[in-house]
Amino acid sequence: MRCVSCIGSIGNKLLKIISHSKPQKGNIEMEEKILAFDQYQRYRTLSNICLKIKSYNQINILKILEVGANSQKNLGRMLKEEVIYYTDIDVPKGMENDPYFFSADATSLVGIDDNSYDVVIASDVFEHIPEQKRKAFIKELNRVAKYAAVICFPHNTREVANAEVRANEFFKSLCGSDYIWLKEHIQNGLPDCRKLETYLNEENVGYCHFTHGSLQIWERMMKNHFYCAQYEQLYPMLEKVDQYYNEEVYPKDMDKNNYRSFYIMFKDISKKDFYAQIVNDIFDFTEERNLEYTEIEHMSQELMQVAQMMFLQKIDKKINGSKRSAYYKQNELEIQCFFDRGNGFSEKDKMVIKPNGNNERTITIPVSANVKRVRIDPIEGEAVVVDNFVATGDEKIKINIETNGRIIGKKLIFTLNDPQIILFIPQKCSNIKISFGLICGFTNAEKDLMDDLVDSYVDSVTQYNELKKKYNKQEENLQYSRQEWNKLKNIYANVKNEKETYEQGYFETKQNYEAISNSEFWKATRPFRKAVTVLKKVGHRLLDSKNTEYQEEKLQVEETIKFSVIIPLYNTPEKFLHEVIESIIGQTYSNWELCLGDASDKNCDQITSICMGYVNKYPEKIKYEKIENRGISENSNYCISMATGEYIALCDHDDVYLPDALKMNAIAIKNTDALVLYSDEEHLDVNEKRVNPFYKPNWSPDLLNAQMYTCHLFVFKRGIYDKVGGFRSEYDGSQDYDLMLRFSEVTDKICHIPEILYLWRESETSTASNKESKPYAESAGYRALQDHLTRKYGENAHAEYTKNTFVYETRYNLMRDKPLVSIIVPMKDGVQFSDKCIRSILENSTYQNYEIIILNNRSEKIETEKWFEKIAAIDNRIKIVAADFEFNWSKLNNFGTRYANGEVYIFLNNDTVVITKDWIEKLCENALRKSIGVVGAQLLYEDGTIQHAGIVVGMGGWADHIFKGQEPVHYGSPYVSPMVTRNVTAVTGACMAISKEHFEILGKFKEEFIICGSDVELCLNAYKNGLYNLYNANVQLYHLESKSRDSYIPEVDYQLSYQYYKKYRENGDPFYNINLDINSTKPQLALERKKKQEIIHFMQVNWCADEKEDTKDHKVQDANAYIVGETLSIEPRESSNNNRRLNIMVPSVDVKHVFGGIATALKFYDQLCTYMNIERRIIVTDSMVDPYSMVELTNYEIVEAMEDSDKPRQIVCMSDRYGKTLPVRNNDIFMTTAWWTTYIIKDVVEWQSEHYQNNMKSIVYFIQDYEPGFYPWSSRYLMADSTYRSELPIIAIFNSKLLYDFFKSNGYKFEQEYYFDPVLNERLKEVLERKQGTVKRKKQIMIYGRPSTQRNAFELIVESLQKWSRLQEDAKEWRIISAGEMFDDIQLENGIRIESVGKMSLEDYATMMLETKAAISLMVSPHPSYPPLEMATFGIKVITNAYGSKDLTSFSQNIISLKDCSSANIAKTLMNICQNEEDGVIDNNSDYYNGKDGWDEIISAIKLS
Repeated sequence: MRCVSCIGSIGNKLLKIISHSKPQKGNIEMEEKILAFDQYQRYRTLSNICLKIKSYNQINILKILEVGANSQKNLGRMLKEEVIYYTDIDVPKGMENDPYFFSADATSLVGIDDNSYDVVIASDVFEHIPEQKRKAFIKELNRVAKYAAVICFPHNTREVANAEVRANEFFKSLCGSDYIWLKEHIQNGLPDCRKLETYLNEENVGYCHFTHGSLQIWERMMKNHFYCAQYEQLYPMLEKVDQYYNEEVYPKDMDKNNYRSFYIMFKDISKKDFYAQIVNDIFDFTEERNLEYTEIEHMSQELMQVAQMMFLQKIDKKINGSKRSAYYKQNELEIQCFFDRGNGFSEKDKMVIKPNGNNERTITIPVSANVKRVRIDPIEGEAVVVDNFVATGDEKIKINIETNGRIIGKKLIFTLNDPQIILFIPQKCSNIKISFGLICGFTNAEKDLMDDLVDSYVDSVTQYNELKKKYNKQEENLQYSRQEWNKLKNIYANVKNEKETYEQGYFETKQNYEAISNSEFWKATRPFRKAVTVLKKVGHRLLDSKNTEYQEEKLQVEETIKFSVIIPLYNTPEKFLHEVIESIIGQTYSNWELCLGDASDKNCDQITSICMGYVNKYPEKIKYEKIENRGISENSNYCISMATGEYIALCDHDDVYLPDALKMNAIAIKNTDALVLYSDEEHLDVNEKRVNPFYKPNWSPDLLNAQMYTCHLFVFKRGIYDKVGGFRSEYDGSQDYDLMLRFSEVTDKICHIPEILYLWRESETSTASNKESKPYAESAGYRALQDHLTRKYGENAHAEYTKNTFVYETRYNLMRDKPLVSIIVPMKDGVQFSDKCIRSILENSTYQNYEIIILNNRSEKIETEKWFEKIAAIDNRIKIVAADFEFNWSKLNNFGTRYANGEVYIFLNNDTVVITKDWIEKLCENALRKSIGVVGAQLLYEDGTIQHAGIVVGMGGWADHIFKGQEPVHYGSPYVSPMVTRNVTAVTGACMAISKEHFEILGKFKEEFIICGSDVELCLNAYKNGLYNLYNANVQLYHLESKSRDSYIPEVDYQLSYQYYKKYRENGDPFYNINLDINSTKPQLALERKKKQEIIHFMQVNWCADEKEDTKDHKVQDANAYIVGETLSIEPRESSNNNRRLNIMVPSVDVKHVFGGIATALKFYDQLCTYMNIERRIIVTDSMVDPYSMVELTNYEIVEAMEDSDKPRQIVCMSDRYGKTLPVRNNDIFMTTAWWTTYIIKDVVEWQSEHYQNNMKSIVYFIQDYEPGFYPWSSRYLMADSTYRSELPIIAIFNSKLLYDFFKSNGYKFEQEYYFDPVLNERLKEVLERKQGTVKRKKQIMIYGRPSTQRNAFELIVESLQKWSRLQEDAKEWRIISAGEMFDDIQLENGIRIESVGKMSLEDYATMMLETKAAISLMVSPHPSYPPLEMATFGIKVITNAYGSKDLTSFSQNIISLKDCSSANIAKTLMNICQNEEDGVIDNNSDYYNGKDGWDEIISAIKLS
């Protein structure tokens, strides 16, 4: 598929180098090592993947097809035991008779049957396929592959594209033509990973994606290969560089910018975890890479130096041979000398010198006193080399030289046809002596080659000098740091000594004081007593910092919450292991357990020994298991599976909890009902010193979208972890970031504890001290953020890298319809500022659909009037509006909006200048978000320091700009970096953007303010109304006001600011941190440490609530803290559409959740809508709607809740319904599923009846279980029960007669009541129709295992199987398989285990049931549950439980329904089944097998009001 020819002789040589055509024969291992780095990287990775697939599927010999192969057969070198076939569009020359090589078109593999090859490989082929054929290419690879198709290719990123352009230009400079492969990349366009993944999702093809090959290393190594094409003598050196890469660098060659993507594509999606684990098995994500790159650079420099020596030898050879050349000028050589006497060189002022014929010549040139420079033209009209050129003056005075050639050693090389040497003549110099060797000329062809060689040489010297300069600078900085560190050490030692002296003096004085106060001379010592009192106060202050922790009041909290601290261990140093465990044991809160999952290497037995020592000492507290290393995510998930606590607390294996860590979390949970919690942190350096504190803001969703800031002490409720699905291994390195992003999608009950509770240990491989230590982590974080944005916003948002490591930028695609933006600029004279401002907008803005409204607030100068005329004439988007009233900033800007036609307003001071080109897009796309109030930018003083990076309310007593006067550089201690976008309480009115909609809703600027304060008040109002304000660090403007400006502020502005800022002045700013100095615009620790009670009070403040007076002198809690999350009400609004529509309320439409109940409800809903011929709307209440992961819903369109859409089939997401309203028609009818969907829709139906003045519409309630039974006696129990007792007209549809009978027996009544009995799934029935009578069964037990669903009694099943494994004599011969929910396998006694297969396809489920002899499926509810019915029909003897009147024994002879469900009785019953030699008989005579679902009768009978 790829072209393998290059133009030019150097290009042909290059192909030899890249293929390394001279390996040591017979030594395949050596052949692999000296493969060109680029080929080794690809084929080693591909071969490792193949071997993993072979091992997992237990295949003896793999049958592989490599598509787009070439004659080298590199895959065969790596996989010499496998059978490999090769194909390309044309069979390579010499391969015509090779039985394993054939011709085929990769986009249409005609003649190859489906699933013909175990694995199909395509190495760097995808990018050479034209884009219009790429889908066909992927489809064909997956069609002919049985297990997996694996491809790799350079992917389409800006960095990769630029690197390829640079590499191609370098090649062109050597060969005079494009590098043909890179040219194809540019023509076809590199593949877009997002497009590929979209297609794979559409085709339901599973995939795992990873990247490899640092772009920096790739570019360097490619230049080595290109350069060495000139010198075959360099091949051995090049092979050494490649061999070093292959052996040392390849396994760790990961960076944030990698060159190549790998995709493993597979048909069986249930195997995704296996394929994801392959990457972690192949590559080492923990080791340092920088040293290897340094060595690569060093070896490359050596290679270049040898090349330069060879270049000079080539020059010497040319010169030495020039005696026989026609271009060697000997007797006829004439050298022209020109003189500059202050007026430049002239033909009139020159002399001609004819040197003698010797090889080495010396010429003396006399110069007079007025000669400034001498120009020597060694030859005219030719490119030459002048050898051994030296120039000196009288008494060997040094002469400075300039030339239009290149100086390399003592050679002057001229590739231009007018060579010139200029000598600068020092004063008092009367003679110049020049000496030189041969002068050698070149032909034009030789000149071009010489030019390229010289450029390459100079480039390499330049790179070397830059590296040397950089190294020297680093050394200089390091030396300076050492000096500063030593100074600090000395200062610390002095302060420590001084403190100890004062302490000693204090204690001695205290003893004297006590002695004197007890003496008879007390009265006489009064003056002395006063002195002692002073010393006593001083002493207490000195000791306070040391003893604060012990002086604070003891905190009391009920220990009702159990925390499970989970620590995944991996090769943990013994010292760190002891420290982390002891820090947990030393907690002041005692209701905890510690779960240790040890995935360490086999040579780390000491870890097991240490952990078991703690387990034996604290058996009720500490759990320890040795586990297989599956990566940090899976290891963490395993630890959590060991946990029994209500809340999970994460901890790294080498970090430390501070004593009150769990207690403060318990207090926070009690006070805030938080589901997710994070706290401040501090680092432990390599010397065990506490350094780099990080004091964080309160929950800031936009900061999370820019940076993972909530780690490291990360606490969350077990239920929300289960809801989002736990850690995911494809995001290893940023797995906690991915988890936090998913938490943020399902809850806003996220609490920040403003206290350092955790010490994060710094090490060389930790991102705590070295952000570059895990480059793959930044890439994983980027993917996690991108996936989060796709789930939440679809195509309306995407992530971008920034120049700062681990900092991202989130972009919102809300400007694509080009909304009009109104830029409002008030001014009074000051043309010098306004002109710069307006012109910067016109010249520096990439977005063009804007208008500029200049408000003329009583300008007085004539020059201003003239400027108005001039500037308005420049661009018709500029309006000049007269604002003829006294200056009032708020009134002025409100006045300006009357003349504004835009959807977004930007309020801009006239003393600003635009820096960032896309400033309008970045401000306005955020302002148009529904969750955002006001957006501000980073403003800089004229000297480039920060003027504004967000406002902290309460700072300096009022409000001030944080980071004021600081450099705009990225750093993160002790607060968030100024270069990171974050939510803030307020931004400055000098540059702020807000949507017209929100500006109107918030009531505009308060005009009671005159000069300042209304900008902050608008932001506070937005925050109080549930909107976040945003500081966008990626937008910069200059703000030219003076740093020392002391403007007049009216008294009324102070009074109003006091009123509106009061809560923040007293309690602190939620987006700052109360531990930081509120009086310093540079973030620094406050002098006085906050006490625990102050921290607790801060967490209790409701920032969005109005101030309330409380006469009982106790704190008032917000009622919202006690709302049951899933019952958050839906606010209806009127719809202009009157068409009849049936709405179904479902918790989710995601493929992960839609099975069983939801699937049945959607199927019934579809039939009901078809019968009624009615419009449809699916309202999703609990999860986000992701078009890529939702079930197939034909012809439905996703619409926003705020849109009153007339589309006939809609899906509306209301899981994020806070602040949203839902359009409700007069003729809307609602169908509900889970109890809470009925609970929240009741109010909507009542509003509908009252608003439209109609009779109450009936609610169709699809009841599939007795849901109050899912909860203990509690609020949810009563709320669920209330949905069955509502006075609203409800049509109840029960999914079994058993369930209907239960409701009737318990006195529930509904307006209309229907039931249907379940019937066997049609696809399962098709399988059974091919099987009749008795089926031979394996010794296999099947269970329906769902650990997260209490009513399926998973713990009871496991305990029963544990007892059975002891009782059953041949237990080791039996296999136990769990279907339903995926979990880690569970080890039972006697060497057997429960194997989890998770959710299965219907085909696999049917096959397993036909092979299985016995089963256990429990359901603690009146609902019969489908699995035991299906299992019994397939002839399995299945154990289930009775419940009330439910007894399934009558359903089938294969069901055993136990009333005594003790583990002992279940184990005994299972043993009886296993010992019975008779197999179960397929039950195909029941109504369940032969019946119909009865839906048609129900649907036709329903009477909807």
